[in-house]
Amino acid sequence: MTPRPALRVNRIAPGNMATEMHWQELRLRAARRGTSFEDERAAVIRSVPLGRLGTGEDVGAAVAFLASDDAAYITGHTLDVNGGVVRR
Repeated sequence: MTPRPALRVNRIAPGNMATEMHWQELRLRAARRGTSFEDERAAVIRSVPLGRLGTGEDVGAAVAFLASDDAAYITGHTLDVNGGVVRR
């Protein structure tokens, strides 16, 4: 029997990230609600159990892990990178 290639398929599901795209959404939300950007930002941060927004480095670390030999036996998995926020 010929061994099959080791194809692994996983995905990253990022939560609220400290990015310009997220800041723009918070600015729009603040304008709609008549609040400030800082109030909206603080509300989002309060909703995250780890108490901060994610970064590109957080997502990159998750990608690096799933691509590494340390994750060689992981496939078909969604890795949430969201500071503990669960929305399923």
